[in-house]
Amino acid sequence: MVLTDLNMPEITGVGLTERIRKKYSAADLPVIMVTTQNEAQDNKAEYAAGVNKIIQKPFYAASLKEAMAEFI
Repeated sequence: MVLTDLNMPEITGVGLTERIRKKYSAADLPVIMVTTQNEAQDNKAEYAAGVNKIIQKPFYAASLKEAMAEFI
């Protein structure tokens, strides 16, 4: 399982997910993205890249645990 942010210095979470999906399917390696952005166009791009789930910041241990439980 990969937990990534959408906005990072060297590569976006979308770019990272696209690279991951070249090697691993969504079932084999789930990707959970955390972000402060919650716009339809952003979410559409994230899911199109192969993100399994999006969590909005701020998030808490309980919400992270719940999201991860879907894939464990």
